[in-house]
Amino acid sequence: MPVNSICFLYQCEYGGTDSLLKRAEGWLFENGVNVIDESQLVDSKPHVDLFVLPTSRLKDSYKIVKCYKDDSGFLIWSMGHGAFKASIYNTNGKYSFFLGFLISKFAEKCQKALIETRSLVYTDYTGMLYDLNGRITNGVPIDEIIYPIAVPVPAYEEKKVKADDKSCGLRAVWLGRVSTDFKVHPLMCLLEDINSTNADVSLINSFTVIGSGDGLELLKSYIKESHFSFPVFFVESVDYSQLSDFLRKSYDVMFAMGTSALDGARSGLPTIIVKPFSSLSSKPVKRYRWIYKSYGFSLGELPIKNYGLPQNDVQFGRIVQDLTEKGCHFHSVESKLYSESFHEDVVFHKLFFERNVKPISYKGLKVFCLLNLVFRFKFAIKRCFGYLDNSKKKC
Repeated sequence: MPVNSICFLYQCEYGGTDSLLKRAEGWLFENGVNVIDESQLVDSKPHVDLFVLPTSRLKDSYKIVKCYKDDSGFLIWSMGHGAFKASIYNTNGKYSFFLGFLISKFAEKCQKALIETRSLVYTDYTGMLYDLNGRITNGVPIDEIIYPIAVPVPAYEEKKVKADDKSCGLRAVWLGRVSTDFKVHPLMCLLEDINSTNADVSLINSFTVIGSGDGLELLKSYIKESHFSFPVFFVESVDYSQLSDFLRKSYDVMFAMGTSALDGARSGLPTIIVKPFSSLSSKPVKRYRWIYKSYGFSLGELPIKNYGLPQNDVQFGRIVQDLTEKGCHFHSVESKLYSESFHEDVVFHKLFFERNVKPISYKGLKVFCLLNLVFRFKFAIKRCFGYLDNSKKKC
């Protein structure tokens, strides 16, 4: 069934999820698709070929599916580790054995059926396997389940990369949030690794941190006490429309996690992914890799259960060796080529125009009925006994 009209359900919070959905909506509008605002569903029933929503809006899905079950497709785009389960129950919550078992089995049953009915997709392979808890996908091809986070195509000439072929004296940059959860300690270790390398080879002559977060003061204090051999600068933010041009003109190599790494790669910077970890005591020995050597659209794996494809993680010394032997230009070209599989035109076209969208079947309706019962049960238990999480986020 072709997609001629579409409706997005937003989580109504500032962040990357709503930003991605907004860009998808704009891309579809520019490509001739009629975009229906959710507010129009209140007083009327406009024709909608496909509903798209993040996992955080699952609780609102039943009434829409019930109304549109014979006419519309439904697509849940799960972003991040455990996002589907977390939308249903607190996976770290303290439950009785029976209650925890019952809720988790309900979630698994819904998840399995949604994948089989092509109503659930994930942004990366690692997140999918973690959320599925190692279960197989029942014959559904992986390329019909994985649709990565899309990034805008740079405004400059698409194949253009940095022409400089430097291998030392580089201007390095970190792009992204500096938080105490799992980012500030990897960044500290990175600076330490650079400083140790500079004692033998003048690899980095300056380092800039672009971003903010609750770990910034801790990082600044650490830098002040460490007396590194290179200056460290701080930039709180850069306008996103100017980011690619700014990065290309100002820096030679980027270190980042997640979608921030894509911003470097798509801009033509040699880009290195830094693995996240929450404390210095839990740091992995091999914690770096070139972005273009990543598998399964994974851009940094949390140090939790060993789900996902093995990645080409290496120690910092190997990154130094790659830079000195091949220079920046080689890694710039490879990083840029890798990022093209994340471009909006590729991801959005595949997701909305190449995907076999089908109206909600009777089996699909039963799945959403089950989900509705799970949410009703969850809130009933929460009101009566206070067993479930006390999240106050509301849309």
